[in-house]
Amino acid sequence: MTDKTLVVIYDVPYADTPGGFKILWGYSGYFKQIVTLSEFFADAVVFAPRIAPEHSELEVVGESKVRFQPLSEGVHGSKTSFFRYAPHYLTHITRAIENHKHNAFFLAFVPGSMIGLCAAWKLKRAGVPYALRVTSYVGKEFGVRGGVLRNTVAAIVQPCVDFFMRRLLSNTVSFYSGKVLYAGLPGTHLPVISSSFDENIIQLHDPKPIHTPLRLLYVGMIEPRKGVLYLLEALRQLLDEGHDSELRIVGGEIGKPYRHELERRVKELQLEKHVTFVGWVPFGNRLFEHYRWADVFVFPTLYDIQGKVQLEAMAHGVPVVATDVGGIGAIVKHEVTGLLVKPGSAEALCSSLIRIKRDDTLREHLVRSGYGTATHATIERQTRIMLDHLRAIYPDFFSQII
Repeated sequence: MTDKTLVVIYDVPYADTPGGFKILWGYSGYFKQIVTLSEFFADAVVFAPRIAPEHSELEVVGESKVRFQPLSEGVHGSKTSFFRYAPHYLTHITRAIENHKHNAFFLAFVPGSMIGLCAAWKLKRAGVPYALRVTSYVGKEFGVRGGVLRNTVAAIVQPCVDFFMRRLLSNTVSFYSGKVLYAGLPGTHLPVISSSFDENIIQLHDPKPIHTPLRLLYVGMIEPRKGVLYLLEALRQLLDEGHDSELRIVGGEIGKPYRHELERRVKELQLEKHVTFVGWVPFGNRLFEHYRWADVFVFPTLYDIQGKVQLEAMAHGVPVVATDVGGIGAIVKHEVTGLLVKPGSAEALCSSLIRIKRDDTLREHLVRSGYGTATHATIERQTRIMLDHLRAIYPDFFSQII
């Protein structure tokens, strides 16, 4: 352990409650990484937007040495609210750097939101030891849902975004979620798997026989970019081809409601007897029960950073079918740890699901290889990888960490 302080600038909002801190659900995996990293420091402070504790989309994060300090009050840190609260962000980020610059290591999550971009810009000019945790492919998701207008705007905006990000990320120490965003930039740019689980949950499972009906599982946020509509269409195709199947959808909504759109599509496709909306389930045994229930985990996202839920499925011996987008290929290697399909294709999903159902040898290979990937992607292992790199880059600062 070092006697230094870890200072994290984080865009995910939190709330103070009598039982401890809460953060926006769906982002607890990243916070777990912060907590694990904090164990190597004498103190840890997270600067993030603070919102009201009665907010419906919060979950308790548990006890740790991590302390929260507000960047602003009553705001999610979204792009739409950024210009209103930008002075608060900049003031608090500047103050955080000034107050801790002599005895702290700084970590900022980029892009995430405008907060991360502001933090990266300030840290780059402050001359303090810092690293960036690059968690998104900023701008690339805008045109992912198609449409002439979206694709046209994306084609115009993306070169500008790429130019800005190259300037921002050049000559930095950056850890990416599974895939380096802009190859060839000066500085240190390293892929690190974003994990949400520790070593205790991993248990080797022998590949199990396929159930009838075939049990399909989706875990993730309920929003358009996750591609669940295509999974529903793939389920309809499976049934039409004589493959009795059922689907559990585990997850909740953040922001604009979307579940009603999926429920409407379920009725149109006459899938009421085959689809169960479970809702949000906290990380832990209740969630793990759904993984143990499943025959195949399906992640049909149209755009994503990496998808930690795929690792959770692998850790429970469940074969994975996922779309080949973003950083997902860093975890799901086609025909090694899972099957990759093109995004937005119900036919491709259906074909891969049938293949896993019919091919016992392939399924066993995917389960065992996926388990091997999961064992090397725990929070403990990935945190140690980050620390080893940081020690090499900042040897004096991290010399006390063993």
